[in-house]
Amino acid sequence: MTVSTQATTHLNPKCIQPSHVPDELVVDFDIYNPPNLQQGFHQAWKTLHAQGVPDIVWTPYNGGHWLTCRFKVMEDVLSQYETFSSRIILVPKERGDEYHILPTHLSPPEHRPYRALLNSGLSPKKINAMKPEIERTIAGLIEGVRERGECCFTSEIAAPFPTRIIMLILGLPPEDGPYLKEYADQVMRPDGTMTVKEAEAKILEYLTPVIKDRRETPRDDMISCLVNGTINGEPLPDDHAYQLCVEVIVAGLDTIVNFMNFAMLYLAEHPEQRKLLTQNPELIPAATDEFVRRYGLVVVGRYVEQDVSFHGVDMKAGEMVINATFLPALDERINPDPMTVDFDRSNVEHTTFGAGPHRCAGAPLARVEIIAALQAWLARIPDFEVKQGATPNYKAGTVGSMEDLYLVWDPKATTSIEPSAA
Repeated sequence: MTVSTQATTHLNPKCIQPSHVPDELVVDFDIYNPPNLQQGFHQAWKTLHAQGVPDIVWTPYNGGHWLTCRFKVMEDVLSQYETFSSRIILVPKERGDEYHILPTHLSPPEHRPYRALLNSGLSPKKINAMKPEIERTIAGLIEGVRERGECCFTSEIAAPFPTRIIMLILGLPPEDGPYLKEYADQVMRPDGTMTVKEAEAKILEYLTPVIKDRRETPRDDMISCLVNGTINGEPLPDDHAYQLCVEVIVAGLDTIVNFMNFAMLYLAEHPEQRKLLTQNPELIPAATDEFVRRYGLVVVGRYVEQDVSFHGVDMKAGEMVINATFLPALDERINPDPMTVDFDRSNVEHTTFGAGPHRCAGAPLARVEIIAALQAWLARIPDFEVKQGATPNYKAGTVGSMEDLYLVWDPKATTSIEPSAA
């Protein structure tokens, strides 16, 4: 079975189709270069919902692996951790072997105490206490570009905003954020200039003196909370402390940046929806939830621990199953008219933040950041559009991304609101 309708250039050669994989389950789909990617990241993946495409398929790219396409099969894979473990979460498996950051590659019960440490540092209570600082940060960034009438939203707003917030949470100097983000990007979307291990090593090199300092003199920050925590009553080993901190940095400096790009592109291209939110800011939290459903970005793998017949498909131990966690939200069997953004949508089901024990610990923080960003931007710059001729560039990877979103507006039609009053 062929999904793609246009030839694509693949960095990885096709592998041989295993004898237990039937021809009707084979698709021509490279997760790092899906067909017609520049026509839209989600549209490219949506081809896996075409008529006749099975709920589970197999692709020969990136070492060969399974792909879940629909809600139920993906939810089951992400929840059945004894069969589908997190020991490897990336393909090809050679690359996945390089990525071992706690607690991502662990399954319960080993996973639980590490996750508890992360949860304590990202609790709703702590995030709510940070709301004034979050609002001041985004307001200051927007005020910095408002009178210019244009900006690269990606580099001037979307990237620095969550970067500054996660640095604040961790207790690190904000000016070091771009340095860490450079290597976080290489972990999530390596461009070939370095390996994942080399990128992680750069982050760990930076963290080593910080962790030593926090062990000796704890502060009121997340790094102190993590490195002075205990696992099953025992002090956290240095290498585990490093990995937990890397996990927070990589997650906090990447996903939300790209999500904000997609939400703002939608508002730039849909003036009627933008006007609705501008005139009714109380709708922004509901709009945020709909954007979360519509524009998920994370792709995560699971390792098949033993031979299994899963939803009628025979899988072998050692194989990989890749799950684009945003596909269930785009499944018309689950959410009617799923590609349409509907702020009044109800009874929504999605796995944007994952499912099962590895559901994203940073989900509450992400929601607060998105709401704050939309409120601050629309209050100051109610009308804007994509700069003529500046077409965003889409990239696929462990986290889908959009590069260089340029927005323009009439400075005279904006409102100055001091950050302190935001």
